[in-house]
Amino acid sequence: MSHRAQPAAPQFLELMNLQDRGEGVFTGPPAPDASQGSRMFGGQFLAQALAAASFTVPPGWICHSLHAYFVRPGESARPTDYEVSEMRDGRSGKLRKVVAVQRDELTCELTASFALEAEGPEHQLPMPPTAAADSFPRDGTPAEGAGARQSFGPIELVLVDPRSAVPTAPEFGLFRTWARLRGSLNDDPNLHRCALTYASDVAAVEPSMRAVGTRPGDPDMQVASLDHAICSSPVSLR
Repeated sequence: MSHRAQPAAPQFLELMNLQDRGEGVFTGPPAPDASQGSRMFGGQFLAQALAAASFTVPPGWICHSLHAYFVRPGESARPTDYEVSEMRDGRSGKLRKVVAVQRDELTCELTASFALEAEGPEHQLPMPPTAAADSFPRDGTPAEGAGARQSFGPIELVLVDPRSAVPTAPEFGLFRTWARLRGSLNDDPNLHRCALTYASDVAAVEPSMRAVGTRPGDPDMQVASLDHAICSSPVSLR
């Protein structure tokens, strides 16, 4: 993955434009819209840590799984240092450990596994019937109705199910939302994986809250991600 941002999806690419400090240390910039004292979005930690790990593997090696733990909150207005350790360099796999540090405090720890892209057997559960994101009108949709479009940094969300129609436990079922990057990326597969990793943390909390019988905004709940895992075959997020 190139260290230089490409002329597309500038906000996301600015976040991925880490500075190489040498000896496996990379510095990621703060969010462009960060406010002093606000917490850093977990997806930014994850995507920047994966970018740092990707810089340390040869071309052709792509991330196929990652697991991360959030240790303590980070500040969105501060840059973050990502220290990469080469845990294993084998012929068929490479393993990288990344620790994210702000002001000498560990904030996030991520382990990513890389492999050479190759064809092989695949298995995936069928996707439930879902209307395409572009089939919904772009204007005139209620804020939380079906087809409502919401922006979260560089990510656009399109609600398939109206929030008012999604029950909580014990009836909780599907909660379908499209997510995509607002813009285009180059063909670097690890850059696409960074975008997918960023987006994967955008709407992760609400389904969990509904499954246990509550909803976002509940004054009796304090919600935070503790760990995060992704395992996928080659994907492309455009």
